[in-house]
Amino acid sequence: MIKLQSLPRNSAIRKINELVKRARLARVHAYIISSLKSQLPSFMGIKKKQEKLLNDLANQFQKISKEHSLPQGDFPNATRFRSILVNQDLSKFPKLSDKMMKKLNAALATEVPQLMNLISATDQVKGTVATTEAKKNEEENPFFQAGGNWVVTPQQKQSYDEKFRSLNLNSAGLLAGDAAKQAFAESNLQHDVLFKVWSLADVSGTNSLNADEYALACHLINEVKFGKQLPAILPPNYVPPQMR
Repeated sequence: MIKLQSLPRNSAIRKINELVKRARLARVHAYIISSLKSQLPSFMGIKKKQEKLLNDLANQFQKISKEHSLPQGDFPNATRFRSILVNQDLSKFPKLSDKMMKKLNAALATEVPQLMNLISATDQVKGTVATTEAKKNEEENPFFQAGGNWVVTPQQKQSYDEKFRSLNLNSAGLLAGDAAKQAFAESNLQHDVLFKVWSLADVSGTNSLNADEYALACHLINEVKFGKQLPAILPPNYVPPQMR
């Protein structure tokens, strides 16, 4: 019954997470096209310059990532992206709307977190007696352990936390940007796999990982290495307990 009661909430969170992923992909693609187009000549040599840019996508992605503070994990596979653009005329794409990008960035940075906080607040207000009693009974169990139903075990979390603290974190104590790329490059997984790992682990949708999200990312990477497929949607027991 408790699981049935939580279905609407979990469905809403999944939809928000999916919306965030799509928005981040749209943002990155928009910045890529805008950057490439801005480097094309006005008249002569457009085709030759476009070919040169497409053959240098990896470096172009790094430049765009630094310019707009975008995580490398949000970028598409360079080879596949090149194959899509090779038959397109970049000069024909419409100009990037700064106004629309400001709205998109504001939504990701402010409005989505506010929406998640609203869901959390609603959960607290609408908490039923049955749910409260079930939680109380669970916590009174002599073998109860906080976050015990998380896919990441306490032993694994301790190890991941030590590694997390050794990384080059930003001023907010989060893992992002080039530091994240460098940290996960050690896994030797393909770029598209790491892209999905990052998308799944970034539960907060902030383009950065806290210690719990980093632990989740490490767990997902280990599962891939052991031959397990990444989930299309993050299962409930994969979500860090403090972020549910």
